[in-house]
Amino acid sequence: SLKPSNGVYFGVVTLAESRQGTLTLVNNGALRTDFSLEVLRASDGTEEAPSGPFTLPLGGRVEGYGQTDLVFGFHPTIEGVSMVDLRLRFATPDVDEMIIRLEATGGKVPIAVEREVVDLRTCVYGQTYREKMVIMNRGKTALKCSMRIRPSLEGSLVFSPDLLYCQGGETSYFNATFNPTEGLLKRLGKYANEETGVMEVPMRVNVPDQVLPVNFIFRAKLCTSALSFSPPSLDFHRCPLAESVVTTLHVTNLSLLTQKFGFVNLPREVSVEPQKGFGTLLPNETVALTIRWSPSFVGPVDANLTVRTLLVDKTYTVPYKAVCLTSPLVLNNNRVVLPATAWHATSTHSVEVKNVSKHSQMFEFAPPPGSHLTISPLVTTLTPGSLARIQFDFTPKLPPLPKPVKEVPIEEEERPKSGNIQPKTPKTPGGKNKKGAVVEEEPPQEEEKEDPNAEWPDDGFSGNPQDFCSNLTIRVPCYVKSHNGGSDITLYTEVLASIIEAKAALDPIKEPRPPAQL
Repeated sequence: SLKPSNGVYFGVVTLAESRQGTLTLVNNGALRTDFSLEVLRASDGTEEAPSGPFTLPLGGRVEGYGQTDLVFGFHPTIEGVSMVDLRLRFATPDVDEMIIRLEATGGKVPIAVEREVVDLRTCVYGQTYREKMVIMNRGKTALKCSMRIRPSLEGSLVFSPDLLYCQGGETSYFNATFNPTEGLLKRLGKYANEETGVMEVPMRVNVPDQVLPVNFIFRAKLCTSALSFSPPSLDFHRCPLAESVVTTLHVTNLSLLTQKFGFVNLPREVSVEPQKGFGTLLPNETVALTIRWSPSFVGPVDANLTVRTLLVDKTYTVPYKAVCLTSPLVLNNNRVVLPATAWHATSTHSVEVKNVSKHSQMFEFAPPPGSHLTISPLVTTLTPGSLARIQFDFTPKLPPLPKPVKEVPIEEEERPKSGNIQPKTPKTPGGKNKKGAVVEEEPPQEEEKEDPNAEWPDDGFSGNPQDFCSNLTIRVPCYVKSHNGGSDITLYTEVLASIIEAKAALDPIKEPRPPAQL
């Protein structure tokens, strides 16, 4: 017989802890017998552990009129109820089998974390981030808790306070302060991916009075906050006084976060466009900025442009250098604004060029191809103190379309047979060939005449002229040759022009009314 006869109930056992239960097997006969235990069914059984979280004795022997204790153990690894049914067999044939049931409940550990993964998302090197780590006590007594930090995170991650007591049924928290540095990913080794910048570090809360450790994952994605400039330094070269030099600066955001930037404390000679040097860069975005230098004094310049960002309040410097020269020629106006001009019409404007040096100066204007500009004269030599009048003629013309090529069908008579090419018979004067056959001559084609009443000149254009209307900004260089064999100087004239479509409408002539008859 068994005492107790209803099996063993272990009650609620905290995860990772152990508890034992005992059954007493009593032999009421005079003969001793051997016995063994066999698992019938188990709620959490596996092939490796058929009895699940329970430990069983393999078997034994009970003496006549004696008794022995059967000791069972329960070691839960998951929360919930676990059961197992056992069959008790005896070596004596006339003794019946017995069924034993073991039942227990795996309970929650008292101390647990609110979040198993603490994700700080994207973090920038050199910045400080703070997060609250909540600790829960599901037990009834206060327990001591402390944080364990890996050596590779020392100096970058700090928890405060170092030690706390979490009261039963309440919550407490640690304050985490994270300050990532450039070499952190390399120090973490297998817990970090240097290509993606993601770190996932296993962490642990030490609870001396709790067997099961409290683990969680500390996760973050690290990136830089740097901007890159291409080219790293600017060279405006030589520029005459009262002129401007323009160059392009590419700014790239190397960070995974959006950041704002701005050019601050710019000298009066430098301007940045667009938006006066202020803007917002998306992650890994590149923008092209136009840097214009307009010197106000003669001499070399070697200075820096200052760029600041708001993401980490970082300051960058972009060095630039240039040389300002005195121009021997002066234009009375280096910006020409032309009125709106119709297709095939002409707008004219004039500027004056004066030689303010003590030597004769030769200069040449070079209008860009396709600009519809005609400048006269293009090349001129000015004596000291003299001036010349330069005329700009703007005549926009519609672009001609290529004429379609007509395909001439090959007559069957002229096609070669069996791959043999038959030579053509040459013609002789009088409309006969050498063989004497009469050959009909093709009539000459009449030349196409221009229609004087056409709306547009016949220049081969077919289309809608309105599709080609636009506003143009043309930069015309003027090359001034040095008189002493030095470097040439280039002056620029900016021409603003607009092309419109000419339309004319005639109002119908109304006939006069006849005088009223009296």
